Amino acid sequence: ELEKTLADVGTDGLNATFKAAEGTAAAGSEKGVFGVDYTNADLGRVRASVDVINSCKLNVDALFTYEGFLFGGEAKFNPNLSFKSEDKKEGDKKDTGFKVDDYNVALGYTGDDFNLGVRSENKFDKVNAGYYQVVSDRATVAGTFDYTRGSGAWNFGFGGSCNVTSDTTFQGAVR
Repeated sequence: ELEKTLADVGTDGLNATFKAAEGTAAAGSEKGVFGVDYTNADLGRVRASVDVINSCKLNVDALFTYEGFLFGGEAKFNPNLSFKSEDKKEGDKKDTGFKVDDYNVALGYTGDDFNLGVRSENKFDKVNAGYYQVVSDRATVAGTFDYTRGSGAWNFGFGGSCNVTSDTTFQGAVR
């Protein structure tokens, strides 16, 4: 596998990447991915990549910050293009239409002593929420909640830790 990154291309925080791997088409292990990644401490981060070997799949994600609030999203597009000779068979009825493979959003807030976030997965089929708080200089608590729309399944967990002395910490979690 080969990976190369060019840092600060044209402006501070803009990086260009290329990743290549030799493999078998059947296993899906070959790849040739071009990407860009822009990070700005005041605004957030935006990334995009295209896999020119596997149907020119395009992945885009962004996370923006403003006064403790986090707003993000991601999308995966598949134009079903192929430049591989084994994919260009005579009479092939393969679907070549543009598809959105996945899309999700994320929202969050970071306070002085806590973090709260909610994120979707798999085209909003699953929702994850998490909470973390520093209760004191010796104690922290955290909780998670996951819900899957299709099955109606949900999971809930919470836990915490407490430093009793400099050598002793109690931790516990229930899920």
